[in-house]
Amino acid sequence: MLALENFILLSLITFIGLICGSFLIIFFAYEEHAKGEEYFVILQRVTIVLIALFLIYQTIFSFSIWNIILAAMLLMLFGFTYKNINNHYFYILFALILVFNTKNPISALVVSTLIFFYGIVAGTLIVREYEWKDALLNCLTYIHYPILSVILFLVLPLFIPNL
Repeated sequence: MLALENFILLSLITFIGLICGSFLIIFFAYEEHAKGEEYFVILQRVTIVLIALFLIYQTIFSFSIWNIILAAMLLMLFGFTYKNINNHYFYILFALILVFNTKNPISALVVSTLIFFYGIVAGTLIVREYEWKDALLNCLTYIHYPILSVILFLVLPLFIPNL
């Protein structure tokens, strides 16, 4: 299990993926954004599926039913929002996924890397919807993710034994 300080840093680093994605597009390749938008959408969907597959893979070795439940929730949310992915819902689920995978440091590292990558792709897609100044401010509306993940990290072990 990760220490609280390490988990806070891990949660903040995965959140910074959104901001990095916005900055990458705004400052380095804004004119290329329209050409690559369909690829960003595909990458976003592929990343969601990769996270679900990793959770299922992790269940095989850890015998934890929670990862199967989280993978099913992730895939159901993906199915419901396939046409227009709402990142706020995914980031709420990502907070749960990150907390449930802190028991194994390697699993926490893989999940946080995939969430960070998802954030980069989602951040680039946020820029397309807003002006660049508004896009950076809109990325801050996802600040609930690290706060929620830290609260869940502190509260869930009280209700779920062996988390």
